[in-house]
Amino acid sequence: MEAKHLMCTIYTKDFGAECSFFEPMGFRTHAEFHTPSGEDARIVQAGAGLIEVIHHQGDPRPGLPWEVSLVVDDVEPWHKAVRRYKPSEIVGMPWGVPGFTVKAPTGPEFWIYGPRPGLEAPLAAPRDPNGPNVLHFQITWWAKKWEEDYEFLTKGLGFVTSRGRGSPKGNRIAFTRAAYDGRAIVEVVDGLYDQHPGPGLHWLISLPVDSAADFHRRMVEAGQMVSPLGMTRWGVPSFSARTATGPLLFVYQERPGGTPGMVGEPAGLTMV
Repeated sequence: MEAKHLMCTIYTKDFGAECSFFEPMGFRTHAEFHTPSGEDARIVQAGAGLIEVIHHQGDPRPGLPWEVSLVVDDVEPWHKAVRRYKPSEIVGMPWGVPGFTVKAPTGPEFWIYGPRPGLEAPLAAPRDPNGPNVLHFQITWWAKKWEEDYEFLTKGLGFVTSRGRGSPKGNRIAFTRAAYDGRAIVEVVDGLYDQHPGPGLHWLISLPVDSAADFHRRMVEAGQMVSPLGMTRWGVPSFSARTATGPLLFVYQERPGGTPGMVGEPAGLTMV
């Protein structure tokens, strides 16, 4: 099975503010369109990662006002692969392509559907030699049932493990990615001892970049509210930012050469 893209969809009442938040981050507009119900929508791209922003005036959706989508060539094999997770029936999505929904055990609901004409052609993600550049794009959730969510991604959705740690309990982590292109990553973190109640509450989007200071400067110059530039536990510059509607955005500087297994062949995870 081959996935084209992984996409995070944000529903917001302040469409202009949400879109402008991503511009100084180096996101470029991939497509602008209207939903079948007439709402303004935009897809912005960082590396091979996509965020879809939809102007939604109605009541907030249950849980957090955003979802994760996987765009695939053929939905039938994916539907069979996740049948143990009780997916919805394959139906016509509002934009006229087949698709279905399925929920991870303690993670998000995935929308899996075919490419929308003119919107999801394969992405080219050239690196700008003058930078700064996004090295890859991650969606993270803290799983209360880490093994179940990890199995959902790997055995159910067919993601490959780029790197990870299978023990001890409470400290497990895996970076998984769809086969296509390799830079759209779902990170599942063991939330066994996490203090945040409820599934899906503790989410973030990460952008590993080649220069966190340059990205931070661009956000400050654009007038966006960002945290001070600091250091991660593993000793690289980082900062965080968010809008009123969107998820937390965590930006950190990748180690020289990139983290092994993130953008090349999968490094594999040994479950201990």
